[in-house]
Amino acid sequence: MFRRISLILFLIISNIVSAQVDIKRFSESQRIFFVAEEKNLLATTNNPASIGINDNNSGFILSYDFENLNYQGNSSAYISFNNFGFFYQDVYSINSVRLQNYAVSLSVGDDIISLGNSLRFINASYPDNDLNYFSFDGGILFKPLEFISFGLLARNINQIRLDSINYERYYSAGLGLFFLDKTFNLFAEAYFKDNSKIDNLTATTGLTITPIEILEIRAAVTLNPEDLKIIRNEQFQSIDLNYESFLGASVKLFEAIKIGAAVFFNDRGEKTSFTTFIALPL
Repeated sequence: MFRRISLILFLIISNIVSAQVDIKRFSESQRIFFVAEEKNLLATTNNPASIGINDNNSGFILSYDFENLNYQGNSSAYISFNNFGFFYQDVYSINSVRLQNYAVSLSVGDDIISLGNSLRFINASYPDNDLNYFSFDGGILFKPLEFISFGLLARNINQIRLDSINYERYYSAGLGLFFLDKTFNLFAEAYFKDNSKIDNLTATTGLTITPIEILEIRAAVTLNPEDLKIIRNEQFQSIDLNYESFLGASVKLFEAIKIGAAVFFNDRGEKTSFTTFIALPL
């Protein structure tokens, strides 16, 4: 029953093939932030609810995700004003399909609780034709105390299945703990799909450290990414891994501009991808 009534506004049905690539998040830059994170301009790229709970969230973000192929990369741009945000992403090529994502986010809330949603328009350009789709995300951010926050996110609520690409519905539940005036923060998240079993969840634990005002360091480990796909021999392939991790840092310049980068590893010692970004508060 939940699958039928959970905010589904559009339902697009197409054939499912085993070679589908599961698109979990818009870009790699979103993976280095957490659904329970707030009071951070870059956090709005993950949970749309963080826009409404953030008092100083207006700004512009530009990021680029580097893959293992010279012609493969995702460029992204995000701009937010008060409770409103707009996102654009260009994925040049996945299995010979170019994807362009346009998303509009809206959030309402106060310092304690916020609700947010994103409406995403997807243009898939095949060699011989173009297809257009809509998808939806919904998020909640709850901050009962200054040092703790809870985040919930439903991604790709209506699910989109193209011939070779799958925007599958999944959920994230996260917890954030903040210490020493947010100089040291801990995060934990669980990712799960419909009918997931408790012993088959994907979990991430991470931290952020700000040793000095202009420097922030981020690190996290994701356990059991069972459906992780990487590029090998110019094709996406699924590999069995115990964990994936990232390490990143950002630096503040001229008391406003933030530039940063993160690199992703797996337990085979492979660098799966890395991302760079620049953020400018408005």
